[in-house]
Amino acid sequence: MPLKVLLPLDALDADHPALVSARQSLPDAAFVLVHVAPPASPQAALAEAQLARLRAQVGSRHQVVVLQSPSVGGALIEYLTQHSQDLVWMGATRKGQLERFLLGSAAERMQRDSPVPVVTVPMAAAPPPTSVAGAPLRILHLHDFSEASEAARVFLQTHFPAAQVDLVHVIQPSALVAPVRTSVMPGGRASSLTLLRRRNREWRLEAKRRMALLGGGRVCEGEPAQVALTLVRGGQYDLLAVGKSTKGWLDRQFLGSTSQQLLRQSPVPVLTAGPHEAHPGGRPPT
Repeated sequence: MPLKVLLPLDALDADHPALVSARQSLPDAAFVLVHVAPPASPQAALAEAQLARLRAQVGSRHQVVVLQSPSVGGALIEYLTQHSQDLVWMGATRKGQLERFLLGSAAERMQRDSPVPVVTVPMAAAPPPTSVAGAPLRILHLHDFSEASEAARVFLQTHFPAAQVDLVHVIQPSALVAPVRTSVMPGGRASSLTLLRRRNREWRLEAKRRMALLGGGRVCEGEPAQVALTLVRGGQYDLLAVGKSTKGWLDRQFLGSTSQQLLRQSPVPVLTAGPHEAHPGGRPPT
C-alpha cells in the first residue's frame, strides 16, 4: 500500500514548492491535494475552476479537493478525522511572534493537533538533492526518549525503511529535569551544582545505553533545537524528525518548544509526531 499523504496547498499550482518537494521525496506516495478557501468567495470559485487543470497535471493517481472554510487548520483537522491518511506534508511560512500569537499558524496548528505525523516544508527550501538523484533520504532524528520521539522513530522505520536515519540525544547540562531516571532525585531533579553534575553523568550513561538499544546514535550536550539546527544547516540531511511538544498553550506562546523552534528556523523539512502517531490513521493496532 502506498503512503497516503494529505498535502495542503495555498495555491492550486503543480509547481507549488510543497508539492514539488513532496513528489521528489515521496515518489511512490498517493497524495490528496487540498486547497482551503473562504466560503462563498471569488477565491473559492477560482479554485473550483482550476481543479481540472491541476488534476490533469498531477495524474489520476492523486486526488484534488477544495474545502470551503474560514479556518485552514480547522478544515484540515476535520478532513483528517473523516478520511484516513498516514502523513500531512505542507508548506510553512514564517510569521513574527506577535502575528503568531494573535492569528496563529496553519502549520503550527497542524503540528499541534493533527492525528497523524506532519512534515512542514520551509517555502524557501530547495528540494532534497538526494531524492532527485534517487538516493535514500538522510534524516536527522532528535530523540529525547519520550513517547512522541519513539512514535516518530517507529513511523520512520515503517514508512522510510531505506532512509539513513541518524539518532541524536542532547543533554542539557543546566536542565532542572532529565528525561531519564537517575539516582540523584526521583524524576531526575537536581538542586545543587554537585548533584547537577552527578545527575548529568548518570544521564549521559543512561542515554548511551538507550541509544545502543535503539541501534546506535550520538549523545551530545547543548540546547536541543540549536544542536539540531547546527547539524541540518551543514547540508548533510534532507529531513529533521522530532517528537511533538506536550507543553500547554500558554507555555508554547511565551516559552516556546523545541519542535516549534525547529519548525520556524529549520532550513530542511521537519517531521513531528505525537505519542499515538506511529501507525496509519494515528491509532495503534488493537
